Amino acid sequence: MVGLSYSSAPVTILERVVVTGDAQVKLLQDLRLSESIAGSFVLSTCNRVEVYAEVDRFHGGVAAICELLARHSGRPAR
Repeated sequence: MVGLSYSSAPVTILERVVVTGDAQVKLLQDLRLSESIAGSFVLSTCNRVEVYAEVDRFHGGVAAICELLARHSGRPAR
């Protein structure tokens, strides 16, 4: 699981990372195309965004998820 919540990020960041509608569909498509990720789902509410995924390599999977979240939100990965 990779994610952000109100306890780990300010609301201004959460507002930019929220994934709904067409953006959620696009993120799920991009996650599916990742070589490191076998399956995933995204949970996005007003105070958290979480990606749960089955990965073949832990570090590669986490890096891929972080990079995709950053790309979809327009925020740099940290």
